[in-house]
Amino acid sequence: MMNYKTILRRVLLIIVILLISSNIGMIVYSHSEEEIHWTMYLSGTGLNWEDIQWKDVLIPEIEKITEGRLKIDLLYLNEHPYADRDLLIAVSQREADLINGTYTKWSGIEPRLSIVDMPMLVPANPGDLQRIYLRILDEVFNEILINKWNSREVLTTWMGAQHFFFHDFYIENFDSLKGKKIRTFNPELADLVRMLNGSPTQVDFTEVYTSLQLGALDGLITGISNGYNHMYFENVKNMQATFICDCTNPVLINNDSWNELPEDLQHILQDYFNSKRDWYGMGQTLYNGLNLISSFSEYGLNVRPMSSKLRQEIVDRSFEGIWKPWIERCGEGGQETFDAITNILRDEGFKVPTY
Repeated sequence: MMNYKTILRRVLLIIVILLISSNIGMIVYSHSEEEIHWTMYLSGTGLNWEDIQWKDVLIPEIEKITEGRLKIDLLYLNEHPYADRDLLIAVSQREADLINGTYTKWSGIEPRLSIVDMPMLVPANPGDLQRIYLRILDEVFNEILINKWNSREVLTTWMGAQHFFFHDFYIENFDSLKGKKIRTFNPELADLVRMLNGSPTQVDFTEVYTSLQLGALDGLITGISNGYNHMYFENVKNMQATFICDCTNPVLINNDSWNELPEDLQHILQDYFNSKRDWYGMGQTLYNGLNLISSFSEYGLNVRPMSSKLRQEIVDRSFEGIWKPWIERCGEGGQETFDAITNILRDEGFKVPTY
């Protein structure tokens, strides 16, 4: 039979084991319920539809469905230290856990991604873009984003087709832009303007309105809502519907930020983002139509389409004037990316010139 001391030692050992187990359980529980704070950098100033949705809809809903365990601090352009062209660097280096940026603006640091908005190549209709984007993402972009930029896409919206806007003229032929300074925002659009014998001009976002007002610019390439929200149409009254390209705005998350989330929060967020994809993708496009209608009465905007003949001539010259220089700027991987995207376009029923 066990003596009294032996029994007492075993009882004490059991108590110690129970206490340790209890504490471990408390630590695990406490860790899984730990409040997580993320930072999100936006390329907008708070006026765009997507900016408003993140502030008023998406972030409040994310905090609700995670029961307050995930909180996101939102910073607009000029509230965070990055220019919109450098936001890909911010998420890659985890300066921000989430970013909302534009593939066209990242052409200077990762030109392969800007092909989704290549002038005169990829359809400018957001409905068409939404239809083919997931293939582009799955077959081409994911490898670039994950392996080079330590990030992954969670949502994407389209800002709408980009057009020419001018003070008091329209493009009639390849001489119409001679002597004209046109504001562009990436190398591909600059090549388009040069191909039309105009002078592409780099002007900081904060100076566009004043430059148009003072005549330092004769026009610009932009989308309807951007022009409406920033009142550019007070100065440029002529819209030439050209359907140059669209502006694809993805939301990217840093891979480490995502991987460090508890597994249950990953499932909650992924299901949430999947449920919002269609709504988020087309939301800005719907506002483009409303803003265009408002621009007629508020700004006296005039709209004229580019002739189909002239537009086709531009497309026919675009390989030498725009697409080939883009391939060369990409360096390694440029030709492969171009071939992969054009194969997807043809497979989806779009006409792509053969070279």
